Amino acid sequence: MFCALSPRYGRDYWLGDAAFTRRPGDYLSDGIALDGYRALVLAGELVASHAAVIISATHLIEAVTPKVRRWPIAEYVRDPRTLFWVRRPLSQTRASAEVMARFAAGLEGEPYDVSAIAGLLFSDRDDQGANPNRWADDGEWICSRLVDMALRFSDGARPAPLPEMFTRVHPTWRTPQGLNGAPIWEPEITGPPA
Repeated sequence: MFCALSPRYGRDYWLGDAAFTRRPGDYLSDGIALDGYRALVLAGELVASHAAVIISATHLIEAVTPKVRRWPIAEYVRDPRTLFWVRRPLSQTRASAEVMARFAAGLEGEPYDVSAIAGLLFSDRDDQGANPNRWADDGEWICSRLVDMALRFSDGARPAPLPEMFTRVHPTWRTPQGLNGAPIWEPEITGPPA
């Protein structure tokens, strides 16, 4: 894994890339990571507990309580307790990156879906459910659903579509680690998308 203490836009990340975080030792972050991925956490693997879409050189869009917000990337990079990493969708183009960023930015201010989190915590269908999470509310968002939907919304702008094994899971069942571990990411980022 590559670790950049001073990530640079254009070299290490670009709009439309997905950002992931985890804050080990934080009750909420650990709870999300451990729900369904306990073995990976205990093995010392990098497990995501939050996801967002990068929309510019300085900001990302994320769903946190109480609403979807625009947030400075620097706040995560500077926090010594937070692990922050970026992944790029396979076959991402500048056009698909722009579509992802516009989709995410268009959700700013939308409410956070607390009940969808309860649905994930009290089920065993995380990253597997094909039908909607009945606890999720239309028009409300959790971080992983936001990224999942941005990926789906931009899928037509990429030359290689998202794999069926990814799209068969309903976005309301997607978790941050389910996104991070999905086979939909470029192996490395080497500048802007083609």
